[in-house]
Amino acid sequence: MQNSHQHIGTISDKKRLKNKGIHTLCISTLMCSLALSSVNIALPELAYSLQTNFLDVQWVIIAFMFSLTCTLVIAGSLSDIYGRKKLFLIGILIFTLACSVAPLVQSLWALVVMRLGQGIGSGILLTSSMALAADIVSKNKLNSIIALLASVSAVGTGLGPIMGGVIIEYAGWQPVFLANIPLGIGLYIYASKYLPSNVPKAKKHFSDFTGACLLLITLLTYTLAITLTSQGFNLLNCLLLIISFVTLQLFLAHQKRSYTAMINVALINTPSFLLCMFSSFIVSIFVMASLVIGPFYLIYTLNLSAATAGLVMAVSPSVVASMSFILSQSLVYLSLRARVLSGLSILLLGALCMAHLKVEYGVVGYILCLTVTALGYALFLSANNTLAMQHANSKNRGAASGTLNLARNLGLLSGTSIMSRLFTVESQAVNFYTTQYQTIEASLHITYLVGAALLLIVIIVQLKYLFYKKSHSL
Repeated sequence: MQNSHQHIGTISDKKRLKNKGIHTLCISTLMCSLALSSVNIALPELAYSLQTNFLDVQWVIIAFMFSLTCTLVIAGSLSDIYGRKKLFLIGILIFTLACSVAPLVQSLWALVVMRLGQGIGSGILLTSSMALAADIVSKNKLNSIIALLASVSAVGTGLGPIMGGVIIEYAGWQPVFLANIPLGIGLYIYASKYLPSNVPKAKKHFSDFTGACLLLITLLTYTLAITLTSQGFNLLNCLLLIISFVTLQLFLAHQKRSYTAMINVALINTPSFLLCMFSSFIVSIFVMASLVIGPFYLIYTLNLSAATAGLVMAVSPSVVASMSFILSQSLVYLSLRARVLSGLSILLLGALCMAHLKVEYGVVGYILCLTVTALGYALFLSANNTLAMQHANSKNRGAASGTLNLARNLGLLSGTSIMSRLFTVESQAVNFYTTQYQTIEASLHITYLVGAALLLIVIIVQLKYLFYKKSHSL
Protein backbone atom coordinates (compact mmCIF):
# COMPACT_ATOMS: atom_id res chain seq x y z
CA MET A 1 0.00 0.00 0.00
CA GLN A 2 2.81 2.39 0.91
CA ASN A 3 4.60 1.63 -2.39
CA SER A 4 1.42 2.39 -4.37
CA HIS A 5 1.09 5.75 -2.58
CA GLN A 6 4.72 6.53 -3.37
CA HIS A 7 4.14 5.58 -7.02
CA ILE A 8 1.09 7.86 -7.25
CA GLY A 9 3.09 10.63 -5.58
CA THR A 10 5.92 10.18 -8.08
CA ILE A 11 3.49 10.42 -11.02
CA SER A 12 1.88 13.51 -9.49
CA ASP A 13 5.29 15.15 -8.97
CA LYS A 14 6.30 14.44 -12.58
CA LYS A 15 3.05 15.91 -13.87
CA ARG A 16 3.53 19.00 -11.70
CA LEU A 17 7.11 19.45 -12.95
CA LYS A 18 5.92 19.02 -16.54
CA ASN A 19 3.21 21.67 -16.09
CA LYS A 20 5.67 24.06 -14.46
CA GLY A 21 8.07 23.53 -17.36
CA ILE A 22 5.32 24.37 -19.86
CA HIS A 23 4.45 27.50 -17.84
CA THR A 24 8.12 28.51 -18.05
CA LEU A 25 8.14 28.22 -21.83
CA CYS A 26 4.91 30.23 -22.04
CA ILE A 27 6.43 33.04 -19.95
CA SER A 28 9.55 33.16 -22.13
CA THR A 29 7.44 33.29 -25.32
CA LEU A 30 5.30 36.08 -23.87
CA MET A 31 8.38 38.06 -22.85
CA CYS A 32 9.93 37.82 -26.32
CA SER A 33 6.76 38.91 -28.15
CA LEU A 34 6.32 41.82 -25.72
CA ALA A 35 9.91 42.90 -26.42
CA LEU A 36 9.01 43.71 -30.03
CA SER A 37 5.39 44.86 -29.93
CA SER A 38 5.60 47.05 -26.82
CA VAL A 39 8.54 49.03 -28.23
CA ASN A 40 6.85 49.76 -31.58
CA ILE A 41 4.31 52.06 -29.93
CA ALA A 42 7.18 53.83 -28.17
CA LEU A 43 8.88 54.93 -31.43
CA PRO A 44 7.30 58.43 -31.56
CA GLU A 45 8.21 59.06 -27.91
CA LEU A 46 11.75 57.75 -28.45
CA ALA A 47 12.24 60.00 -31.49
CA TYR A 48 11.14 63.02 -29.45
CA SER A 49 12.96 62.19 -26.19
CA LEU A 50 16.26 61.17 -27.81
CA GLN A 51 16.09 64.10 -30.26
CA THR A 52 16.32 61.95 -33.37
CA ASN A 53 14.27 61.57 -36.54
CA PHE A 54 11.82 59.05 -37.97
CA LEU A 55 14.35 57.11 -40.06
CA ASP A 56 17.04 56.84 -37.38
CA VAL A 57 14.63 55.72 -34.66
CA GLN A 58 13.69 52.71 -36.82
CA TRP A 59 17.11 51.27 -35.89
CA VAL A 60 15.54 50.38 -32.54
CA ILE A 61 13.41 47.84 -34.41
CA ILE A 62 15.98 46.95 -37.09
CA ALA A 63 18.66 46.09 -34.50
CA PHE A 64 16.28 43.76 -32.65
CA MET A 65 15.13 42.01 -35.85
CA PHE A 66 18.70 41.69 -37.17
CA SER A 67 20.16 40.03 -34.07
CA LEU A 68 17.01 37.91 -33.62
CA THR A 69 17.25 36.61 -37.21
CA CYS A 70 20.96 35.78 -36.89
CA THR A 71 20.49 34.03 -33.55
CA LEU A 72 17.47 31.97 -34.63
CA VAL A 73 19.55 30.15 -37.24
CA ILE A 74 22.61 29.51 -35.06
CA ALA A 75 21.04 28.89 -31.62
CA GLY A 76 19.46 25.56 -32.61
CA SER A 77 22.86 23.95 -33.22
CA LEU A 78 24.31 25.50 -30.07
CA SER A 79 21.48 24.13 -27.89
CA ASP A 80 22.10 20.58 -29.17
CA ILE A 81 25.83 20.88 -28.47
CA TYR A 82 25.93 22.67 -25.11
CA GLY A 83 22.56 21.73 -23.65
CA ARG A 84 19.15 23.34 -24.16
CA LYS A 85 18.53 24.35 -20.55
CA LYS A 86 21.99 25.86 -20.19
CA LEU A 87 21.57 27.94 -23.35
CA PHE A 88 18.03 28.92 -22.30
CA LEU A 89 19.35 30.34 -19.01
CA ILE A 90 22.11 32.22 -20.86
CA GLY A 91 19.43 33.69 -23.14
CA ILE A 92 17.45 34.95 -20.13
CA LEU A 93 20.55 36.60 -18.66
CA ILE A 94 21.43 38.37 -21.94
CA PHE A 95 17.85 39.57 -22.45
CA THR A 96 17.37 40.78 -18.87
CA LEU A 97 20.75 42.53 -18.75
CA ALA A 98 19.94 44.41 -21.97
CA CYS A 99 16.54 45.46 -20.55
CA SER A 100 18.23 46.64 -17.34
CA VAL A 101 20.74 48.89 -19.11
CA ALA A 102 18.40 50.23 -21.86
CA PRO A 103 16.53 52.76 -19.64
CA LEU A 104 19.85 54.28 -18.50
CA VAL A 105 21.13 55.24 -21.95
CA GLN A 106 21.10 58.84 -23.15
CA SER A 107 21.53 58.34 -26.90
CA LEU A 108 19.73 56.47 -29.66
CA TRP A 109 22.75 54.42 -30.70
CA ALA A 110 23.42 53.20 -27.17
CA LEU A 111 19.79 52.05 -27.08
CA VAL A 112 20.31 50.30 -30.43
CA VAL A 113 23.18 48.29 -28.90
CA MET A 114 20.89 47.21 -26.05
CA ARG A 115 18.25 46.18 -28.58
CA LEU A 116 20.87 43.98 -30.27
CA GLY A 117 21.28 42.25 -26.92
CA GLN A 118 17.52 41.85 -26.54
CA GLY A 119 17.34 40.30 -30.00
CA ILE A 120 20.12 37.81 -29.21
CA GLY A 121 18.43 36.82 -25.95
CA SER A 122 15.03 36.48 -27.65
CA GLY A 123 16.50 34.37 -30.46
CA ILE A 124 18.06 31.97 -27.96
CA LEU A 125 14.84 31.72 -25.94
CA LEU A 126 12.55 31.16 -28.93
CA THR A 127 14.79 28.49 -30.47
CA SER A 128 15.40 26.68 -27.18
CA SER A 129 11.71 26.75 -26.26
CA MET A 130 10.70 24.52 -29.18
CA ALA A 131 13.43 21.98 -28.38
CA LEU A 132 12.62 22.04 -24.65
CA ALA A 133 8.93 21.50 -25.41
CA ALA A 134 9.90 18.24 -27.14
CA ASP A 135 11.89 17.26 -24.01
CA ILE A 136 8.98 17.99 -21.67
CA VAL A 137 6.02 16.31 -23.42
CA SER A 138 5.51 13.18 -25.52
CA LYS A 139 5.43 13.33 -29.32
CA ASN A 140 1.64 13.01 -29.55
CA LYS A 141 1.21 16.10 -27.34
CA LEU A 142 3.95 18.22 -28.91
CA ASN A 143 1.69 19.81 -31.53
CA SER A 144 -0.66 20.99 -28.78
CA ILE A 145 2.20 22.62 -26.85
CA ILE A 146 3.55 24.33 -29.98
CA ALA A 147 0.03 25.63 -30.70
CA LEU A 148 -0.17 26.88 -27.11
CA LEU A 149 3.15 28.74 -27.48
CA ALA A 150 1.92 30.26 -30.77
CA SER A 151 -1.23 31.48 -29.00
CA VAL A 152 0.83 32.98 -26.17
CA SER A 153 3.00 34.74 -28.74
CA ALA A 154 -0.11 36.20 -30.39
CA VAL A 155 -1.42 37.35 -27.00
CA GLY A 156 1.92 39.04 -26.29
CA THR A 157 1.90 40.73 -29.69
CA GLY A 158 -1.59 42.08 -29.00
CA LEU A 159 -0.90 42.99 -25.39
CA GLY A 160 2.38 44.79 -26.16
CA PRO A 161 0.96 47.94 -27.80
CA ILE A 162 -1.67 48.29 -25.05
CA MET A 163 0.81 47.85 -22.22
CA GLY A 164 3.45 50.00 -23.93
CA GLY A 165 0.94 52.74 -24.73
CA VAL A 166 -0.32 52.99 -21.16
CA ILE A 167 3.20 52.99 -19.70
CA ILE A 168 4.40 55.70 -22.12
CA GLU A 169 1.32 57.82 -21.45
CA TYR A 170 1.92 57.95 -17.71
CA ALA A 171 5.61 57.13 -17.13
CA GLY A 172 7.64 57.67 -20.33
CA TRP A 173 9.54 55.14 -22.46
CA GLN A 174 12.05 53.85 -19.89
CA PRO A 175 9.58 51.67 -17.91
CA VAL A 176 8.68 49.83 -21.14
CA PHE A 177 12.08 48.13 -20.81
CA LEU A 178 12.07 48.00 -17.00
CA ALA A 179 8.83 45.98 -17.07
CA ASN A 180 10.77 43.03 -18.54
CA ILE A 181 13.21 42.81 -15.61
CA PRO A 182 10.88 41.13 -13.05
CA LEU A 183 9.70 38.81 -15.82
CA GLY A 184 13.32 37.90 -16.59
CA ILE A 185 14.25 37.30 -12.94
CA GLY A 186 11.15 35.19 -12.32
CA LEU A 187 11.72 33.25 -15.52
CA TYR A 188 15.34 32.47 -14.57
CA ILE A 189 14.26 31.10 -11.18
CA TYR A 190 11.46 29.05 -12.74
CA ALA A 191 13.66 27.72 -15.54
CA SER A 192 16.47 26.73 -13.15
CA LYS A 193 14.02 24.76 -11.05
CA TYR A 194 11.56 23.21 -13.47
CA LEU A 195 13.12 22.79 -16.91
CA PRO A 196 14.69 19.39 -17.66
CA SER A 197 18.45 19.25 -18.09
CA ASN A 198 19.68 17.57 -21.24
CA VAL A 199 23.29 16.51 -21.27
CA PRO A 200 24.72 16.01 -24.77
CA LYS A 201 25.56 12.33 -25.34
CA ALA A 202 28.99 13.15 -26.69
CA LYS A 203 31.13 16.18 -26.05
CA LYS A 204 30.95 18.29 -29.17
CA HIS A 205 31.93 21.78 -30.09
CA PHE A 206 30.29 24.17 -32.48
CA SER A 207 32.30 23.59 -35.65
CA ASP A 208 30.39 25.48 -38.33
CA PHE A 209 32.11 28.82 -37.73
CA THR A 210 32.50 29.30 -41.48
CA GLY A 211 28.74 28.98 -42.02
CA ALA A 212 27.97 31.27 -39.08
CA CYS A 213 30.37 33.95 -40.34
CA LEU A 214 29.03 33.78 -43.89
CA LEU A 215 25.46 34.07 -42.61
CA LEU A 216 26.37 37.01 -40.37
CA ILE A 217 28.09 38.85 -43.27
CA THR A 218 25.12 38.13 -45.55
CA LEU A 219 22.55 39.49 -43.11
CA LEU A 220 24.70 42.44 -42.03
CA THR A 221 25.47 43.67 -45.55
CA TYR A 222 21.85 43.13 -46.61
CA THR A 223 20.57 45.09 -43.59
CA LEU A 224 22.97 47.97 -44.25
CA ALA A 225 22.13 47.97 -47.98
CA ILE A 226 18.40 48.48 -47.38
CA THR A 227 18.83 50.79 -44.38
CA LEU A 228 21.56 53.28 -45.35
CA THR A 229 19.33 55.16 -47.79
CA SER A 230 19.20 58.67 -46.31
CA GLN A 231 21.11 59.94 -49.38
CA GLY A 232 19.13 57.75 -51.74
CA PHE A 233 20.02 54.34 -53.16
CA ASN A 234 23.58 54.87 -54.36
CA LEU A 235 26.75 52.96 -55.27
CA LEU A 236 27.40 51.95 -51.65
CA ASN A 237 24.00 50.29 -51.39
CA CYS A 238 24.59 48.43 -54.66
CA LEU A 239 28.01 47.25 -53.45
CA LEU A 240 26.56 46.02 -50.16
CA LEU A 241 23.80 44.13 -51.99
CA ILE A 242 26.37 42.48 -54.27
CA ILE A 243 28.46 41.42 -51.25
CA SER A 244 25.32 40.10 -49.57
CA PHE A 245 24.34 38.08 -52.65
CA VAL A 246 27.84 36.61 -53.07
CA THR A 247 28.15 35.60 -49.40
CA LEU A 248 24.64 34.11 -49.55
CA GLN A 249 25.70 31.86 -52.44
CA LEU A 250 28.85 30.88 -50.53
CA PHE A 251 26.75 30.16 -47.44
CA LEU A 252 24.33 27.93 -49.37
CA ALA A 253 27.22 26.08 -51.05
CA HIS A 254 28.85 25.58 -47.65
CA GLN A 255 25.59 24.28 -46.15
CA LYS A 256 25.36 21.60 -48.86
CA ARG A 257 28.72 20.20 -47.74
CA SER A 258 28.37 20.77 -43.98
CA TYR A 259 27.59 17.90 -41.61
CA THR A 260 26.03 20.38 -39.17
CA ALA A 261 23.98 22.40 -41.68
CA MET A 262 21.92 25.22 -40.18
CA ILE A 263 19.34 25.19 -43.00
CA ASN A 264 18.11 22.53 -45.43
CA VAL A 265 19.28 23.60 -48.90
CA ALA A 266 17.41 20.74 -50.62
CA LEU A 267 14.11 22.16 -49.39
CA ILE A 268 14.94 25.61 -50.76
CA ASN A 269 15.46 24.00 -54.18
CA THR A 270 11.88 22.64 -54.09
CA PRO A 271 9.79 25.07 -56.22
CA SER A 272 6.66 24.91 -54.03
CA PHE A 273 8.60 25.42 -50.80
CA LEU A 274 10.60 28.26 -52.39
CA LEU A 275 7.31 29.90 -53.39
CA CYS A 276 6.09 29.64 -49.78
CA MET A 277 9.31 31.32 -48.62
CA PHE A 278 9.01 34.08 -51.22
CA SER A 279 5.35 34.71 -50.35
CA SER A 280 6.12 34.81 -46.62
CA PHE A 281 9.01 37.23 -47.24
CA ILE A 282 6.93 39.72 -49.28
CA VAL A 283 3.86 39.53 -47.04
CA SER A 284 6.05 40.15 -43.98
CA ILE A 285 7.44 43.30 -45.64
CA PHE A 286 3.87 44.53 -46.10
CA VAL A 287 2.71 43.58 -42.60
CA MET A 288 5.56 45.53 -41.01
CA ALA A 289 4.07 48.77 -42.40
CA SER A 290 1.35 48.91 -39.75
CA LEU A 291 3.88 48.27 -36.97
CA VAL A 292 6.39 51.00 -37.90
CA ILE A 293 4.06 53.55 -39.51
CA GLY A 294 0.94 53.01 -37.43
CA PRO A 295 2.14 54.75 -34.23
CA PHE A 296 3.20 57.91 -36.09
CA TYR A 297 -0.03 58.12 -38.11
CA LEU A 298 -2.26 57.53 -35.09
CA ILE A 299 -0.43 59.95 -32.79
CA TYR A 300 0.54 62.77 -35.16
CA THR A 301 -2.35 62.64 -37.67
CA LEU A 302 -5.33 61.43 -35.64
CA ASN A 303 -3.97 63.08 -32.46
CA LEU A 304 -4.46 60.01 -30.30
CA SER A 305 -2.72 59.51 -26.99
CA ALA A 306 -0.09 56.77 -26.76
CA ALA A 307 -2.47 54.63 -24.69
CA THR A 308 -5.31 54.93 -27.22
CA ALA A 309 -2.95 54.35 -30.15
CA GLY A 310 -1.75 51.17 -28.41
CA LEU A 311 -5.33 49.91 -28.17
CA VAL A 312 -5.88 50.56 -31.89
CA MET A 313 -2.64 48.80 -32.86
CA ALA A 314 -3.66 45.77 -30.79
CA VAL A 315 -6.60 45.17 -33.14
CA SER A 316 -4.50 43.52 -35.86
CA PRO A 317 -2.69 40.86 -33.76
CA SER A 318 -5.93 40.21 -31.85
CA VAL A 319 -7.79 39.48 -35.10
CA VAL A 320 -4.96 37.26 -36.36
CA ALA A 321 -4.83 35.33 -33.06
CA SER A 322 -8.59 34.81 -32.87
CA MET A 323 -9.33 34.15 -36.56
CA SER A 324 -6.43 31.98 -37.80
CA PHE A 325 -7.89 28.72 -36.51
CA ILE A 326 -11.51 29.68 -37.29
CA LEU A 327 -10.73 30.58 -40.91
CA SER A 328 -8.60 27.48 -41.48
CA GLN A 329 -11.41 25.25 -40.19
CA SER A 330 -14.30 27.01 -41.92
CA LEU A 331 -12.56 26.97 -45.33
CA VAL A 332 -11.48 23.31 -45.34
CA TYR A 333 -13.37 22.77 -48.61
CA LEU A 334 -10.78 25.00 -50.32
CA SER A 335 -7.34 23.69 -51.24
CA LEU A 336 -4.37 25.14 -49.37
CA ARG A 337 -3.24 27.00 -52.51
CA ALA A 338 -6.72 28.50 -52.88
CA ARG A 339 -6.63 29.62 -49.25
CA VAL A 340 -3.23 31.23 -49.78
CA LEU A 341 -4.57 33.13 -52.81
CA SER A 342 -7.71 34.13 -50.91
CA GLY A 343 -5.61 35.47 -48.03
CA LEU A 344 -3.39 37.41 -50.45
CA SER A 345 -6.46 38.88 -52.19
CA ILE A 346 -7.93 40.07 -48.89
CA LEU A 347 -4.54 41.56 -47.96
CA LEU A 348 -4.51 43.38 -51.31
CA LEU A 349 -8.00 44.76 -50.62
CA GLY A 350 -6.83 45.98 -47.20
CA ALA A 351 -3.76 47.63 -48.74
CA LEU A 352 -5.92 49.48 -51.28
CA CYS A 353 -8.28 50.60 -48.51
CA MET A 354 -5.31 51.99 -46.55
CA ALA A 355 -4.01 53.68 -49.72
CA HIS A 356 -7.29 55.63 -49.98
CA LEU A 357 -7.85 56.24 -46.26
CA LYS A 358 -8.75 59.84 -45.37
CA VAL A 359 -8.14 61.59 -42.07
CA GLU A 360 -11.87 62.39 -42.03
CA TYR A 361 -12.65 58.69 -41.61
CA GLY A 362 -10.93 58.85 -38.21
CA VAL A 363 -10.07 55.94 -35.95
CA VAL A 364 -13.04 53.86 -37.15
CA GLY A 365 -11.81 53.98 -40.74
CA TYR A 366 -8.29 53.00 -39.73
CA ILE A 367 -9.54 50.09 -37.60
CA LEU A 368 -11.74 48.80 -40.45
CA CYS A 369 -8.80 48.85 -42.89
CA LEU A 370 -6.57 47.22 -40.28
CA THR A 371 -9.16 44.49 -39.67
CA VAL A 372 -9.35 43.65 -43.38
CA THR A 373 -5.57 43.25 -43.64
CA ALA A 374 -5.50 41.21 -40.42
CA LEU A 375 -8.15 38.80 -41.74
CA GLY A 376 -6.15 38.35 -44.94
CA TYR A 377 -2.93 37.76 -43.01
CA ALA A 378 -4.60 35.24 -40.69
CA LEU A 379 -5.88 33.21 -43.65
CA PHE A 380 -2.60 33.45 -45.59
CA LEU A 381 -0.33 32.62 -42.64
CA SER A 382 -1.97 29.35 -41.58
CA ALA A 383 -2.39 28.09 -45.17
CA ASN A 384 1.11 29.07 -46.34
CA ASN A 385 2.81 27.53 -43.29
CA THR A 386 0.83 24.29 -43.66
CA LEU A 387 1.63 24.14 -47.37
CA ALA A 388 5.33 24.64 -46.67
CA MET A 389 5.48 21.99 -43.93
CA GLN A 390 3.87 19.40 -46.23
CA HIS A 391 7.17 19.30 -48.12
CA ALA A 392 9.11 18.30 -45.00
CA ASN A 393 9.40 14.77 -43.65
CA SER A 394 9.83 13.84 -40.01
CA LYS A 395 13.62 14.19 -40.26
CA ASN A 396 13.73 17.76 -41.56
CA ARG A 397 10.62 19.45 -40.17
CA GLY A 398 12.76 21.45 -37.78
CA ALA A 399 14.97 22.67 -40.63
CA ALA A 400 11.88 23.47 -42.72
CA SER A 401 10.35 25.48 -39.90
CA GLY A 402 13.64 27.31 -39.27
CA THR A 403 14.09 28.13 -42.96
CA LEU A 404 10.52 29.44 -43.23
CA ASN A 405 11.00 31.54 -40.09
CA LEU A 406 14.22 32.92 -41.58
CA ALA A 407 12.28 34.12 -44.66
CA ARG A 408 9.61 35.67 -42.46
CA ASN A 409 12.10 37.47 -40.22
CA LEU A 410 14.05 38.75 -43.22
CA GLY A 411 10.76 40.13 -44.51
CA LEU A 412 10.03 41.86 -41.22
CA LEU A 413 13.57 43.25 -41.14
CA SER A 414 13.25 44.48 -44.73
CA GLY A 415 9.79 45.90 -44.09
CA THR A 416 11.04 48.00 -41.20
CA SER A 417 13.56 49.73 -43.43
CA ILE A 418 11.71 49.81 -46.77
CA MET A 419 8.32 50.93 -45.43
CA SER A 420 9.94 53.55 -43.20
CA ARG A 421 11.81 54.99 -46.16
CA LEU A 422 8.69 55.02 -48.34
CA PHE A 423 6.81 56.84 -45.59
CA THR A 424 9.18 59.80 -45.97
CA VAL A 425 9.23 59.92 -49.78
CA GLU A 426 6.29 62.33 -50.25
CA SER A 427 7.58 65.18 -48.09
CA GLN A 428 11.18 64.22 -47.27
CA ALA A 429 10.03 64.80 -43.68
CA VAL A 430 11.65 62.78 -40.93
CA ASN A 431 10.45 64.81 -37.92
CA PHE A 432 6.73 64.13 -38.01
CA TYR A 433 5.92 66.08 -34.88
CA THR A 434 6.55 69.24 -36.96
CA THR A 435 4.79 67.99 -40.12
CA GLN A 436 1.23 68.78 -41.27
CA TYR A 437 -1.24 65.92 -41.13
CA GLN A 438 -1.96 66.12 -44.89
CA THR A 439 1.67 65.26 -45.58
CA ILE A 440 1.57 62.23 -43.29
CA GLU A 441 -1.69 61.12 -44.94
CA ALA A 442 -0.08 61.32 -48.41
CA SER A 443 2.94 59.37 -47.13
CA LEU A 444 0.62 56.66 -45.81
CA HIS A 445 -1.05 56.39 -49.23
CA ILE A 446 2.26 56.02 -51.10
CA THR A 447 3.51 53.37 -48.68
CA TYR A 448 0.40 51.22 -49.00
CA LEU A 449 0.23 51.62 -52.77
CA VAL A 450 3.73 50.16 -52.99
CA GLY A 451 2.62 47.46 -50.53
CA ALA A 452 -0.35 46.67 -52.78
CA ALA A 453 2.00 46.38 -55.78
CA LEU A 454 4.20 43.90 -53.88
CA LEU A 455 1.16 41.79 -52.95
CA LEU A 456 -0.03 41.85 -56.57
CA ILE A 457 3.35 40.47 -57.67
CA VAL A 458 3.00 37.59 -55.18
CA ILE A 459 -0.53 36.83 -56.44
CA ILE A 460 0.69 36.77 -60.06
CA VAL A 461 3.60 34.45 -59.19
CA GLN A 462 1.23 32.15 -57.26
CA LEU A 463 -1.18 32.00 -60.20
CA LYS A 464 1.62 31.33 -62.69
CA TYR A 465 2.88 28.45 -60.53
CA LEU A 466 -0.67 27.07 -60.24
CA PHE A 467 -1.22 27.17 -64.02
CA TYR A 468 2.23 25.68 -64.63
CA LYS A 469 1.52 22.82 -62.26
CA LYS A 470 -1.87 22.12 -63.83
CA SER A 471 -0.50 22.19 -67.37
CA HIS A 472 2.23 19.67 -66.47
CA SER A 473 -0.16 17.35 -64.65
CA LEU A 474 -2.31 16.88 -67.77
